[in-house]
Amino acid sequence: MKFAFPFLLTLAACGDGGGEDTALDPGMCEASANPNLELAQYGPYGELDDGTDFLYGHPPQGGAPYAPFSLRISGMDQGELGMEIVMIATDSQTGEALGTGDYMQRFICSNVGDNTGMFVGADLHMRFYGWELDDLAGRAADVTVSATNDQGVSVEAGFQGLLIRE
Repeated sequence: MKFAFPFLLTLAACGDGGGEDTALDPGMCEASANPNLELAQYGPYGELDDGTDFLYGHPPQGGAPYAPFSLRISGMDQGELGMEIVMIATDSQTGEALGTGDYMQRFICSNVGDNTGMFVGADLHMRFYGWELDDLAGRAADVTVSATNDQGVSVEAGFQGLLIRE
């Protein structure tokens, strides 16, 4: 019985305290006429405007160079299967393909902070297959990321940035 009391006290302390319904509103991440996709890389969303440094490096587990991106999506239903995320980076001068990523991803409808009412998920990695770290440094790249749900609704975001080795 000496273990039951602290456990019950902990349960009482974790209650919502006011009877207010704190559950996520199921309509919080509803589709709208103007879906939006925002990108971030090691900072706040909206920082990746044209002319922004585009950071890349080697992943801790090894393999092809990569660039991690965070995505948040609003005004779009992710459907039953999630969304297909396609990431493409091309050299701004030559049009040569530099990096790609293609994922089938499920997102979580956030109910906290600046992400409230938006779908968010784990970072997704653009990979630079066939490239060495030094070959990418200082190249200007056009980056495009798109998200498409199983109903064919799509949204896109992009920027032009200078590849900077982290």
